[in-house]
Amino acid sequence: MLTTLFGRLFPGAGADKLSEQDKKGRKIELTLIRFVPEPISESSTVRSAAEALCWLDLATDSDCIIEASAWEGKFSWGDFILWCSGDFASARIGEHCSHQGRHLDSTFAVPDTVAFKDDDGSSYHPAKDLIVPRQLAMDALRAWLSGQERPPMLQWD
Repeated sequence: MLTTLFGRLFPGAGADKLSEQDKKGRKIELTLIRFVPEPISESSTVRSAAEALCWLDLATDSDCIIEASAWEGKFSWGDFILWCSGDFASARIGEHCSHQGRHLDSTFAVPDTVAFKDDDGSSYHPAKDLIVPRQLAMDALRAWLSGQERPPMLQWD
């Protein structure tokens, strides 16, 4: 935990001490939490964005949480979390701080009834401006997996 926090707060710190093997040790840790009706977590570690994209095809449940964390050796390049509910999602990128995804069109209409489930099954109600179409959020996650940059299809704070 502290190693992850330290790596996020001070990216690259101690990178000169990593072995060549560790420098090449890029991996993506994936977690999918389904609610059937209780939370059930599935995890996998893959070595490439292409493998991660194949794994994401599993996320078809109406209510689910998808988390992808990118690592190189012992250092975190950040994580991307999606809370999904039906046709909607809420996206967050964690780097040295959190960045919430917003729709580029500020007039995007969101029903009052949209709610997400958190990892413990409790309800999560983000502000309406943090709710985006699920497909757009999935596209952003796919883009992030390719290089851990904030995808331009969403506005990030």
